[in-house]
Amino acid sequence: MAKVVQSVIFNKKQYTPAEAMAWLLEHDFKINKIHTTEKYHRFNQFKPDNKDESKRYFTIDSKDYEGIKFVIFG
Repeated sequence: MAKVVQSVIFNKKQYTPAEAMAWLLEHDFKINKIHTTEKYHRFNQFKPDNKDESKRYFTIDSKDYEGIKFVIFG
């Protein structure tokens, strides 16, 4: 199975919502509803599927952009 980005997460101390949205557009990601927590702005790329236990999600830090994490599905 190919690995795909399920969510892109931005550190609130480093990115405003507008800066995060601009980054998403520049890098060909979707902008759907923003989910903001105490520390992060999260943009889901598709709805997570928590029903299939064989599917795995994990979070990695971006190698190229400080303050950005990716939730990977696969």
